[in-house]
Parts: sequence; structure tokens; C-alpha cells
Amino acid sequence: MNDLTTAIDEAVTLVTQTRVREGMAEEFGHWQSAISTAAAEFPGFITQSVLPPNPPLQVDWVIQQRFANVEAASTWLRSERRIRLLDTVQPMLTGPDDVHLVREVPLARRRRRSPR
Repeated sequence: MNDLTTAIDEAVTLVTQTRVREGMAEEFGHWQSAISTAAAEFPGFITQSVLPPNPPLQVDWVIQQRFANVEAASTWLRSERRIRLLDTVQPMLTGPDDVHLVREVPLARRRRRSPR
């Protein structure tokens, strides 16, 4: 296995679901841009996607942030910069964020599991 494959196999994704108060979507969108920029500048960051609500099927914002490994994702989650940004957004939210760290299944294991 080469270094690139190893790096891809160790990647993780943070999946965050959050519900924004009615009338705060535009302000939240600006805030989300700021935290997206902060995350992108963090070591180990790979990419992210932001899915705004699509009622009635999806009422939460869903943010996916991919990092090179668990350590990079955990460091971002605990970073002072992220914590400060989260403090500023709390009045816009209806409750706590739901954050999950998802480990990716290595490509080699996916190939072994696929049915023949």
C-alpha cells in the first residue's frame, strides 16, 4: 500500500446536523461561511460540503467536513478557534449540534466485501 492509499484510508468525516431558528437562515449562512473558512485553514483538512435545509424532508443544516485522520478532526473539534465561533452561533440555533465522526472503510476492505 502506498502513502497516498494509506492517507485516504485513514480519512474521517465529521457530520454535523444543526437546526437554525426561524428567520436566522441568512445570518447562519454567513456564520457557516466563516467557520468553513476556519476549518479549511486547519491542518489535515481535506474538503467539506454544506447542505442547507430542504423542508419538509430535511429540516436541519448538514455539514460534512473531511479530515486526513482522527487526530486532525479531533484537534479541529477541540480548537479554541472553533469553540469561539460556536459561542457566537448559539443564539441562532434551536438546540445543540449533533456531531458524528465517521471513519471511512478502507478501499481494500471495500473490495474484499463486495459480492461476486
